[in-house]
Amino acid sequence: MTKRFEKICRLLLVAGLPFAAWPQPQASVDQRLIRVATITQPGLIDFFLMEFLITDSPVMKMEIIDATANGFGVEDIVKCYPSERIYVPTPSDTKS
Repeated sequence: MTKRFEKICRLLLVAGLPFAAWPQPQASVDQRLIRVATITQPGLIDFFLMEFLITDSPVMKMEIIDATANGFGVEDIVKCYPSERIYVPTPSDTKS
């Protein structure tokens, strides 16, 4: 049984070699600098939670990530810690 298994493995290895040499689609890896505002002050965290209508609790730290590279705004990403949940900010219409 082991010789038969060994023969099958060799056959599969030899049969698979042409596919390994087949040209693969190319991929590129880029590096970008992304602006991130880190907020740890409880008062500011509460302000942004209310402003962006985020209901995550408790929040000890918040990162606002400039995903669009056009300055911080509503098209960016907010990540709350310790839950590490990600939100797209939606500004509230209320004025404080």
